[in-house]
Amino acid sequence: MYLEDKEDDTFTLLDDTSSFTTVLSDALNGIGRFYLHTRTESSLGTSNDFEINNISMYTTSEENLRIIGVQSGPAFVVIYDILGKQIINTSFEGIGVNDIALPSSISEGVYIVRLKTETGIINKKINLK
Repeated sequence: MYLEDKEDDTFTLLDDTSSFTTVLSDALNGIGRFYLHTRTESSLGTSNDFEINNISMYTTSEENLRIIGVQSGPAFVVIYDILGKQIINTSFEGIGVNDIALPSSISEGVYIVRLKTETGIINKKINLK
């Protein structure tokens, strides 16, 4: 389970051995700062389905794609534009939260991210604004 702090742009792993504290400078009112990312295993799914379906991919800025959930092992990322042209082809070693630098030449629009790990392949649509 991860606690995301949108204001600080951080993710904190919450498990049996970790603890989390924060001091708020202002009173919180409403929603939007803290998000909890959980993993739940379905009794109908296989462990591979569970691992690959609990991966999140989204942009944190115009220059960064964040991938959450690849805990270990090699991963390969290919990004395509809406016409199918390959924009990025790179790899990384999973550490739970990985950031992929996007090229400065990438323009606003819809893109398809294809992530291949040891447990499977997942495709997601992202929108760059």
